[in-house]
Amino acid sequence: MTTDRIVIERPVINSAFAEPVRHSQFGEDGITNEIVAGRRRSSYFIPIAWPKAKGKQLILLHAEWTENWLQENEFINRVREKVGLWRRGGYQGVTRTITRLLDYWQRPERERRLFFCQLEAVETIIYITEVAGKFGDQWIEQELRQRNARANPLLYRLVGAEQTRQPPGLPFHRRLPHRHPRHHDS
Repeated sequence: MTTDRIVIERPVINSAFAEPVRHSQFGEDGITNEIVAGRRRSSYFIPIAWPKAKGKQLILLHAEWTENWLQENEFINRVREKVGLWRRGGYQGVTRTITRLLDYWQRPERERRLFFCQLEAVETIIYITEVAGKFGDQWIEQELRQRNARANPLLYRLVGAEQTRQPPGLPFHRRLPHRHPRHHDS
């Protein structure tokens, strides 16, 4: 492993208000100064632990960086692709109210614009709860339910009729908590 530390001179290379269009490349020794086109695929690092002492807490092993530590999150990447296609297609399959909300949240003249990551989070939950089933993507919610059942079976984490005690089939915007108009952000 190289002992030289990589210094990224300009770490912010994308707008916070748009989908990332480039990223710094990872190489054999970790992050590099090489900028590559496209959004980075969702992935995570696999920690390698080494026992500190018997019966004590584990500490991370400071070993050589290796690309084998990087694991792609295929499920997240597939969902991102579906939501991105839906976004680029003009948000088909939702109510006029949802379309108006999405348009409002993206207005450039808004005082408090949403960061892309905030918008994408809202788009994703709308896609999963309102649209995915219409386009044959029920696998997304099924996968979420299966993973949730394994990790925390008593708490399902999607905004849906069963979570808000409202009738099934109620549009996404009707499931959101209601706030007094004077408390709404611009």
